[in-house]
Amino acid sequence: MSIGQRSQMVCPKPDAIGHDKWQLFEQVCIARKHHGVSDRDLSVLHALLTFHPNRYLQDDTQMTVFPSNKTLSTRAHGMAESTLRRHLAALVRAGLIERQNSPNGKRYAKRGAGGVIRHAYGFNLGPLVQRAVDIAQAAQMTQEHEQHLRDLRDEILILRWEIEQSAQAANNHDLVAQMTGIKRVLRRKLDGATLAQMHGTLREIHGAVIQSEPPETEKTSATNAQNERHNQSSDKDISEEKTETPSLSQITTAVPDLKTYFGNEISTWDRLFQASGTLSAMIGVTKQTWAEAIHVMGPKQAAIAVVCILQRGAEIKSPGAYLRRLVQKASLGDFTVGPMVNALLNQRTVNS
Repeated sequence: MSIGQRSQMVCPKPDAIGHDKWQLFEQVCIARKHHGVSDRDLSVLHALLTFHPNRYLQDDTQMTVFPSNKTLSTRAHGMAESTLRRHLAALVRAGLIERQNSPNGKRYAKRGAGGVIRHAYGFNLGPLVQRAVDIAQAAQMTQEHEQHLRDLRDEILILRWEIEQSAQAANNHDLVAQMTGIKRVLRRKLDGATLAQMHGTLREIHGAVIQSEPPETEKTSATNAQNERHNQSSDKDISEEKTETPSLSQITTAVPDLKTYFGNEISTWDRLFQASGTLSAMIGVTKQTWAEAIHVMGPKQAAIAVVCILQRGAEIKSPGAYLRRLVQKASLGDFTVGPMVNALLNQRTVNS
């Protein structure tokens, strides 16, 4: 969300035609927990809004809708009338609508000359306009809180990864087991308090173990080196890979660890690039090395290289040094990511 969009959300400034009812509805949906309403309550609110003839709401105009329970039930996808009354009461308690009761308890409108509505009895949508600023602010605060939780979760993933790598290097099996347990816990949706507590604990552990880690050196296994030589054995293969980047579906198939960390979020190249930036820090790649990889290889190839390194895990003892080596080879025209992806795909085929 841009700064301009945030300003518009916090301080909505309706034009001469009023507040967009669907924008207000979307903001209420974003912050529904703040307003104390459920998704079923919102379904009823959506149905009510469809009975207002205009898209834009103005505080000084007629904003009371008066559908019968039967008609409203139809718009609410056949919701039972007893259930409908319960959700309407919830919307009233939340201060999102008001009841305009008639003398006989029915919902209807009194019309004047030319059929103009003089007074209506039903549900007044005016509170949505009157609380437009509060609704927008609540939506923004909710989005910022959710972004904070995503950032916190990313930091936890990085800390957990670095601790696990140090623990494996030191043969600290108890700590490795603890980090594996945290990895399983992170598959669930955790609340802010739990994430904050986990983050604090991992920071303490990280401070204790990372300081003893030896300087980064380039160490790759013999198997790894042989694979690279085999995968890039001919000029023909390299030239083909220079003009052909693996597809996104090939990459997500070759790198199942992406789903472990990001679920099904990796559906676009932009999201892969964002994820690879997080992962590069997780596996110990410095910001300088990551920036150089982007500059030399390009964002797409750099992202693919990082996720492939992640998948190969224990094969590569120093991911940062290994990526620097790939950058050097790429600068000379001797490396593309195609063989890395193909090797992982072939490995999955053999193991399946």
